[in-house]
Amino acid sequence: MMELDDAISTGRAAPSAWQAASAVTFALLCVFPPISASAQAAIPPVTTAVVDSVGETNPVTLDVSGQGAFLRSLVVPGWGHAHLGEHSRGAFYVMVDGGIALLFLKTRSRLESARTLVERREGSARRRLEAEGVTDPTELDVGVATDVAVLDAQGLVESRESQREDWVALGIFFLLIGGVDAYVSAHLHDFPVPLGVAAGAAGGVEISFSVPIFSR
Repeated sequence: MMELDDAISTGRAAPSAWQAASAVTFALLCVFPPISASAQAAIPPVTTAVVDSVGETNPVTLDVSGQGAFLRSLVVPGWGHAHLGEHSRGAFYVMVDGGIALLFLKTRSRLESARTLVERREGSARRRLEAEGVTDPTELDVGVATDVAVLDAQGLVESRESQREDWVALGIFFLLIGGVDAYVSAHLHDFPVPLGVAAGAAGGVEISFSVPIFSR
């Protein structure tokens, strides 16, 4: 009971989290829309070389699709990056989305505790009014609704509900961010590293920049 009463001091979550997450997500989806089937067909598959046990090099084609990586990341956070071999980035989204899910469950538990607190304080206020001689049902309802302790508990419920909505919005936001990141990573998976740094002959540093030229 004391923990529930102490929880009233918790501030209300920022109400702009949903709008900010929605705006950024919409902008990202506009910049990186899912590609069509014809556009995917024009993207060549990524080919890597694998050395077998006898020392021969065999090409292996990786099934890398931007839309596939996007959908995988929506189903399971980090799956699209793991499919591309980017396990560190995949682990990052697993930890972020997992942490948000845990905080959402914790907030939902606190919301249930706050609702229980409201019921207890309403019952306490009703019994106090009845002890004071108030018997009219309308007067009892008005007295309970305007009780300071009841109003504080109801404010706590509203705060927990707002926090729960914010965690849902943040979870959807990072889920879409992970999907877009996997989508972009799939298209940049075979992109060559343009910048090279090496030690110079005279003890200096040589920096080279390569620009791929595609011939038809």
